[in-house]
Amino acid sequence: LPPGCTGTEATLLFPVLLAEAWRWGLPAQEVEELLPAAERCLRWLHTAVGDGVFLSDAHHAGIARGEVQAHAHRAALLGADLLEAHGRADSLGLRQWAA
Repeated sequence: LPPGCTGTEATLLFPVLLAEAWRWGLPAQEVEELLPAAERCLRWLHTAVGDGVFLSDAHHAGIARGEVQAHAHRAALLGADLLEAHGRADSLGLRQWAA
């Protein structure tokens, strides 16, 4: 991550990286071991957005920066794919939020 990245961006990046690693062949056992952490990141995203559309970055005075929105969108879509592929329903409505 670039030096200017925040905890928000790092939290959003984890499920994306796990989903990409899984798509590229990360062994199933390793994915299963890391999946709970990715689920916590996605649950945080769901809670942080709430009923809204944008994810504000508290580190930048609550501004909804464009790059954070892009990271959130990608995390929601790839996270939903990852959860569904491993027998976990998209109970957080990630795909619907990202639509």
